[in-house]
This record gives sequence, C-alpha cells and structure tokens, in this order.
Amino acid sequence: MSKNNGKYKLIIKRKNKKNLSMIVEAGTVTVAVPNDYTDDLVQYYVDSKEKWIQKQLHKEKSQPKFIERSFINGEKFKFLGKEVNLSINLFGKNPVDFENNIISVRVKDNLEIKDSLKNWFKSQANEIFTNKTIEFCKILEIECPKVIIKQYKTKWAQCKRKKLNDNFTYEVTYDWRIIQAPIEVIDYIVIHELCHIKVFGHSKDFWSLVNHYFKEANNYKNWLDENAFSLYWESPN
Repeated sequence: MSKNNGKYKLIIKRKNKKNLSMIVEAGTVTVAVPNDYTDDLVQYYVDSKEKWIQKQLHKEKSQPKFIERSFINGEKFKFLGKEVNLSINLFGKNPVDFENNIISVRVKDNLEIKDSLKNWFKSQANEIFTNKTIEFCKILEIECPKVIIKQYKTKWAQCKRKKLNDNFTYEVTYDWRIIQAPIEVIDYIVIHELCHIKVFGHSKDFWSLVNHYFKEANNYKNWLDENAFSLYWESPN
C-alpha cells in the first residue's frame, strides 16, 4: 500500500480504535489505524505527516546507535548516567554486588548473566523511582500513586487513572531502563508523570506545570529523544 518509494519501511496495523497514531522507530514508520479506514485514507494520513516523518528519521540518524549487548566480563554499562563495568564470577552465591563502579554478577553459568543483571537493574529502578515519586509528590502536594516498573516498547513511562466513586486513583509506570540515564533525566520523567495527576493530558497547562517544577524539562526531554537507543539492551526492530 505504501507510496513512499522505499524511503522508509511502512507498517500499517489495523485495530479496534477510534483514532490514528504513528510512531517512528529504528527507521520504520508504524501506523495504527481504525479497522474501517480505507487504504486511501491511510495513505492520505501518511502523506500529511511526511515532513514530520522525515524529521524523526533524520533525528534517529544523529542518535547514538543501538549496540548489541554481549554480557561479557569487562563490558561497559550505564547506571544513573555513569559508566560502570561488568564483572562476572561463575559459581558464586550472591547474585549481584555494586561497588566502585563495578557490577559483580555471580552466577552458575553464562546463561544466567543477562537475567541476573536485568533483575538487579529492575530492583534498583524500583527503589529509586519509588523514592523519587514519594519525594516529588510532597513538592507537588499530591497523594502518592502506585509505582510500577516494567519495560515498554514505545514509551518510557505512563500515568494511568481509574475512577473510584467520585474520585480518581492513579498509578505511574516507569520503564526500568531509564535507570541508566543521568539522575536529572530520571527527575524529569518522575515530575512529568506526576504532573499528569494535576493536569491529565499534554495541554499547554500541563507543560506550563512541568516547566514550573522543572525549568530544564525540554533539555531532558530532548536527551531522551536523542539517546533512546543507548538505553536498549535488545534490538528495537
């Protein structure tokens, strides 16, 4: 169906939804459309977004490239924005230790290295994001939401709300991989999601609120856009 002349890979996904959406990742443009949209309507939508698509593709080319992880002794990772080294010790008992910028993983065999390391990063993410959420909820003077740690495909965090009687309850989910980013980026992510509790959606009022509490929000938003692939452990394709 695509008429982009091979300039990029275009994937159309038809779903039971009301609106169209589009993401650009790893040189691929993915468009989710309602089931009843004709091919001509979808193509019109894609054509109308051509300038935006090219801008995103150009931005991707200037980003740090994805590097496949080997999980070998001496390999370098990032933790809170700082470079750390992986040290592997087979037949150890204590799964992971962190000291002097060295992550020591003790496992029975090489097959356990990736899972043990990922579990440690997730554990650190849970502790740090929970503490940061509590800290910033006090500043924003809001009730602390439930904190969840997971791995997303196309986002770094999300604030969800559910109506309970006449009130809303909230939960905030963070992608554990952000724990590799500088602490200022983590602060931005937390404040961004918590501001949704005061202003749901991405209106001008919302961004004004974010910038009120975090003056350099746009800088760290750009950091995430420009360094996304450096946080991946698996290929985004």
